[in-house]
Amino acid sequence: MIHLMRVLLAALLTLAVVLPVFGGEGDGGENAGGTGVWILPRSTVLTSSSSQVGPGCTPRVPPLALSTLASDAKLRVSNECGQVAASLFAGLAMPVALPVLGQVVTLPAATLRSLVEARVTEATLVLVDASGKGYVMRLVLDLASGNGQLLVY
Repeated sequence: MIHLMRVLLAALLTLAVVLPVFGGEGDGGENAGGTGVWILPRSTVLTSSSSQVGPGCTPRVPPLALSTLASDAKLRVSNECGQVAASLFAGLAMPVALPVLGQVVTLPAATLRSLVEARVTEATLVLVDASGKGYVMRLVLDLASGNGQLLVY
């Protein structure tokens, strides 16, 4: 009986230590419950017309607000996607490959700052896997306030 109580006590202590790690606010911002990672909606099959996003197109979800461009923006793709490749297109400049770790795409703060310094107000992000599923997003930057938003199409 004493052995069973010790095992139960050890299990409760382990649970008390592990739960705050999974349920805590983390070190992220106000997005996605404070985890610092935006959870993207279901992916779609991308076609040649999917890359044509603009003011006349309707985003699938409310804009994701980037309240500060001083920190990385992390985007978690849907489980429907395989391993994605992510690129940022800003005007006629060469595309910028974005880092991907598992299902999380990072839009580095350094890239955001360089867009602001280059006076770029809009850019397109394309996240796509080998089967053609993914996302097309428009990044809109407000140069005066230093804020931005992502529109997912």
